Amino acid sequence: RKLSQVHRSFRMLLALHQRLRHLKIFVHSCKKRDMLHQWVRDAHALKSYSLSHLLEKAPTFSLFDLAHAVNNDNASVVELTQKLVNHVTSRECTSCSAKGFYCDYPNCKAKDTISFPFQVERVLQCRACKQYFHRECYSLSSCPKCARIKAMNNRTAAAAAAAAAAA
Repeated sequence: RKLSQVHRSFRMLLALHQRLRHLKIFVHSCKKRDMLHQWVRDAHALKSYSLSHLLEKAPTFSLFDLAHAVNNDNASVVELTQKLVNHVTSRECTSCSAKGFYCDYPNCKAKDTISFPFQVERVLQCRACKQYFHRECYSLSSCPKCARIKAMNNRTAAAAAAAAAAA
């Protein structure tokens, strides 16, 4: 195989890992978690090895994963990921869809669209406050939640200074 194909396969595996890692939160807290856990067990059975390491926080891949990625043999993981994404985004499951978020940027063009952390191609997370935003909206220098937190801290500090001066 060409190195570029291996690289593309690995990027796909890494993207799947990111989605699954974010979806893990939904799977464990869903009211229909028994059904979702069965989907995960079924995907395990198709792979002939464990998928649990793909649900861990740090990207951990076995040589088996990499070999399957190079051979484009990740159909069961792709199918599992898609089933979980469809479950969460369908709005049929209120406990999962309620964990979505709306973009907090004032000029957001998709303000009414619910987004989810596993939509890694569409959203970014602010490193400081951990809030998610659309990629096209996010600006490192002007996170609206960080600005609100800073303003609140400044008001609190000013009020404390005024109280100390009055005492």
